[in-house]
Amino acid sequence: MKSVILILTLFFCIRTLLSAENGVISGKLYNEQTNKPVAYANLIVKDSYLGASSDESGTFTIQLPAGKYILQIYHVVYYPKEIPVTVTPGQKVCLSIALEEKTEQLGVITVQAERNAAPSHFALKPYSVINAPAVGEPDVVRVAAMLPGIMQNNDYRAELNIRGGHADQTQFLLDGIEVFHPQHLQGMFGAFNLWAMENIDIYTARFPAEYAGRLSGIIALESKRPTKEAYTKANLSLLSMGLALTRQWGNTSLLFAARRTYLDLIARMLNSKISYNSTINLFYWCNFCCCSCKKCFICYIYLISCYSS
Repeated sequence: MKSVILILTLFFCIRTLLSAENGVISGKLYNEQTNKPVAYANLIVKDSYLGASSDESGTFTIQLPAGKYILQIYHVVYYPKEIPVTVTPGQKVCLSIALEEKTEQLGVITVQAERNAAPSHFALKPYSVINAPAVGEPDVVRVAAMLPGIMQNNDYRAELNIRGGHADQTQFLLDGIEVFHPQHLQGMFGAFNLWAMENIDIYTARFPAEYAGRLSGIIALESKRPTKEAYTKANLSLLSMGLALTRQWGNTSLLFAARRTYLDLIARMLNSKISYNSTINLFYWCNFCCCSCKKCFICYIYLISCYSS
């Protein structure tokens, strides 16, 4: 028992002697301009692994053996700083350290971005309209209704409202000539034969100067021209049948396309009381003809005829 007491006594004596040889550095960090405490700064004793960090109130405490030291202070927002410190055994050194906030002079920063304007021009090809899902007859008007900014009043009339405008504010052009009634059967079907068309341009805003006269939108169609290659195409749908052909004789070429519905024939088969002179008009037909004549290497004469009923 006596040996245990002796060992404990020696331990506390040695600890007291060792602590008497150490000193303490404590202090507070603050902003030089605002006098606000600087929190989370790193304090390192130069050429050693000893150090500490300031708390939220900016205070810190470091226990060191007696001697002379250089205290280094680092913070991401403030300039680094070094302070010489002399530690006396058994004494406490109190410091009040002001830190200067970093100010960086930046050059001129220019932020540029391209305006992401909504598309106002759509270029379609007839084959994309023909291959689009449709009930009955392919129609450029119904395909245009799928584009942004364009809507169709209902499924029974081929009329378009472009960007909130009324249907009569949309201009239809065929080879630069205005088409006033581009529908068949009171607006159920479009009047344009897609087998005879080459390009379809739809403008919903910012019309070119050549297209004037409407407030809402422009749908401009360009017809095909006869080619040297002869071909014949026939198509049959739920509502109509059509034929398109191209022929060439010397310097003269011909493109002919026609289509006709057979709703009237089916109606008469279902109801024999409907006569051919009935006021119920269930059919439409249209044809397109383009004849070109080559006069010289750079001169062509085109005769275009389009009829729709």
